[in-house]
Amino acid sequence: MELNNFKKKYNNYSYNLEKVDQLFVDSKDPVNFIEFLEKTANDSGIGTDVKLDISLSKEGFNNLPVAISSIYGTGQFLNILKFSEKLDASPYLMRIKDLTIKKSPQEPTVDFNFLVEAVTK
Repeated sequence: MELNNFKKKYNNYSYNLEKVDQLFVDSKDPVNFIEFLEKTANDSGIGTDVKLDISLSKEGFNNLPVAISSIYGTGQFLNILKFSEKLDASPYLMRIKDLTIKKSPQEPTVDFNFLVEAVTK
């Protein structure tokens, strides 16, 4: 009975279901996610090197599988803060697990490393 009711109302739900699906990184084809990270870094005015390791997927985010990304780069401190704010507001279900910032030999920039977990589908 419930299944028939859901099938009848599926068209009403489909838009929201598609939006929910877009929260997750495609573990078989994470290109869109990597491009999002690179574009967000570029828009924030920092240079980055993104390393995504799906093989390190583990249970995180309430036992959901995650992809782990290491984002290395150099930039001005305020731009790195902008980048982290954009990651927090991203269209993906993700979190910054760790952040390391070190003084760069090329002042006024700093070197940074973000460790990011994003839920996969």
